Amino acid sequence: MNNFSFGMSGAKKWKMAAFVASITSVTFLLSCEDTGILRADKSFIRSNLKTVFSDTFSIVSSTVQLDSLPSTNSPILLGSYTDNLLGRVTASNYFQIGPQRSVLVDTTRILDSVALILPYSKYWYGDTTTVVNVNVHELTKTPIFRVPYRYPTDDRVSMFYSENSFYNSNTSDFNPIPIFSKPVLFNPISRDNLRLKFPTSLGQKWFRWIQKDTLQYFSSNLSGFQTNLFKGIHLAINSANASIVGFRSNRARVKFYYRALNLAEARYDTASLDFPLTTLAFNNIVNDRSGTQFANLAPRKELRSNVTGDNSFIQSGGGLVTKLEFPRLKGFLQNKNIILLDAILELYPNQSALVDNVRPPRTLQFYATDASNVPIFQIGGNSPILANISYDREYQRETKYVFPMTNYINNELLSTNGELSPVLVAPPTAALVGEVNRVAITSKLGNPNSTKLKIFYSYVTN
Repeated sequence: MNNFSFGMSGAKKWKMAAFVASITSVTFLLSCEDTGILRADKSFIRSNLKTVFSDTFSIVSSTVQLDSLPSTNSPILLGSYTDNLLGRVTASNYFQIGPQRSVLVDTTRILDSVALILPYSKYWYGDTTTVVNVNVHELTKTPIFRVPYRYPTDDRVSMFYSENSFYNSNTSDFNPIPIFSKPVLFNPISRDNLRLKFPTSLGQKWFRWIQKDTLQYFSSNLSGFQTNLFKGIHLAINSANASIVGFRSNRARVKFYYRALNLAEARYDTASLDFPLTTLAFNNIVNDRSGTQFANLAPRKELRSNVTGDNSFIQSGGGLVTKLEFPRLKGFLQNKNIILLDAILELYPNQSALVDNVRPPRTLQFYATDASNVPIFQIGGNSPILANISYDREYQRETKYVFPMTNYINNELLSTNGELSPVLVAPPTAALVGEVNRVAITSKLGNPNSTKLKIFYSYVTN
C-alpha cells in the first residue's frame, strides 16, 4: 500500500487525474454526506486526509460450468475444434424449413435444381484450411422444446431459463444415413454463401408434391408439410476438422430453381422458390473434456483457480464462466474513516493460451450470482458492466479486460450482505450462446500481469 505522491512528475497521467478527481470528490462528499456509504463527521473533517492507491486486495477466482444455454434461432454453428486446455467442442445444427408463402399449383413448371444456401456470418474459430465433409441428414422426429432442470422453489433460477426454448444440449432423431455428404473448404470471410446441392431425386420428389398440392401442405400453415412430408434437417461434419464456422440462420434457406412457362411470350422464364428456416432451429454443442482438468466438472459446480494452474476459464457455447469473489473488501470499505474514490478490475488473459485463430471473447460482462453459481441477472440492467479486450500489440504483456467497479461496489456497500456478492464473468448473451471462443484468465499471486482490483480511496490518519 503506497501513499499517493504529488512529486511523481514522471508517473502515469491517469493516476494524477485520479488524484485530482479524488480531491474534488472528497470536497463534494464532505459537504453532501451519504450516511449509507460515508460516515463523515467533525473529527473526519478536522483530520489529516490521505489519498491511497492499492492493488493488493484479495480476489478468489474459479471456473464454473453453467447449465444448458438457450440456442433457439442463434447463428448456425458447424464444425469441431480440439483445444489443448478444454478438450474437444463439436457443433451441429437442427432446423425445420417451410415455404415462405402459399405455393400455387402449376404443372407446367420444370425443376432445375435444389440447394441448401448457408450465408456465412463471418464468424469462425480455429483453422479453416482443412477440407471437411458436411453431412445433411433428414430428421425423423419433429424437434420438441426441452424443459431444463427445474431448480427447487427455494433455489435460484437461471436468467437463461425458458420453457419455450431450445438449448445447446437439445437433439432430435434423424436418419443416420445422410441425404448427401459433400466435401467443403469453409471460407468464412467470403461474401458468398456455402451452397450445398441436394440430390436431383429428392428435388424432384419435393417438386411433384408442390405440383400436386391443393394448399394442404404448401400454404401459410406449415404444420402439414413439416409433419407429413419433411420434418427437418440435421447438419453435421463427419471428419475431425479443426474449426467451427458460423452461418446466418435468419437468411439460411432451401432454394428451388425452376423454369415457369410464360404463355404470353411462348417461352420459359427462370424463377426460384425459397423454403427458409422456421423458428424450430437450434445448435447442439457437445464438449468432450476427457483428459482435461475439467473432465468431471458438473453443471453449477466450480473449480478454484489454484487447482487449475492458476487460471480460470471462460468458454462461449460450452458454458464455462469465471466466478470472482472479493472476501473482506466490504468490511474494509465500511470503515467510517474511509472514502472510496474509484475502483477498476483488470483481468489478464494467459498469454501462452492466446493461440493463432483461437480468439478470446471480444467483450466480457458481469452476471449476478451467489453460492448457487447460477446466473441470476445481468448486473447493471440496461447499462451492463462491460469490458472490451485491449491488446498490447507492442510488448504482448498488457493485453487485458478493464471493468469499472466503483458503482457496483457502492451499491454492494448499501446491501445487507456480509460480503460483496460474487460475480460471474462471461460474454454478453448473444456471444455466449452463438460462439465458442475461450480465454484463460491468469490469477497467479505475484504475477504483475494477473487479475487485480485497483482501489483509490481516502482515509483519516489520526
